[in-house]
Amino acid sequence: AKIVVAGAYFTFVNPVLEEFFWRVWLTRELVPIFPAQSAASMVVAGSNPAVPAYDMGEAKELPYNTMETSKVQEDPRNPPLTEAGKLVASAMYAAYHFVVVFLILNGSYAGGAFLALTGLGRLLLEIRRYPEYGLWTATCLHSGVDAVIILAIVSARYKVAGMSFLQGGFFPRVGL
Repeated sequence: AKIVVAGAYFTFVNPVLEEFFWRVWLTRELVPIFPAQSAASMVVAGSNPAVPAYDMGEAKELPYNTMETSKVQEDPRNPPLTEAGKLVASAMYAAYHFVVVFLILNGSYAGGAFLALTGLGRLLLEIRRYPEYGLWTATCLHSGVDAVIILAIVSARYKVAGMSFLQGGFFPRVGL
């Protein structure tokens, strides 16, 4: 019963909490350290003749920004982080999971898992950026990844038929 509750938590609750933390809160906190040029810093056409203008045309609303008087507001889905900032956020996500990976998997897999998790973190950040995908899609992908990991651990622990490749030392730290 405990494994079912833990599996449900790590599949449905934990991804929601993690996505809000890693893809929303942390990226906003990193903006002052890794600021990218944002739409808010662009000059509205005609406001200063000495600076090249950003022509808004007749549009009052763009897909990612809205115009109010002479200000352009940022879309909260896309914090203006540099690529370095996005990689730092992704590496922090991977480092957080490194301890868990190291404890569950054989230590020799931990380095590769760190790189894979950094890539996954960067992918989830990119998915979140786009309004047609957004945080919901990133959360669902995260949930799917967690579900596969839980199923692999349960399959190895309870020696599910057809999952013999998971046995024989793949999860040695939890007695599998």
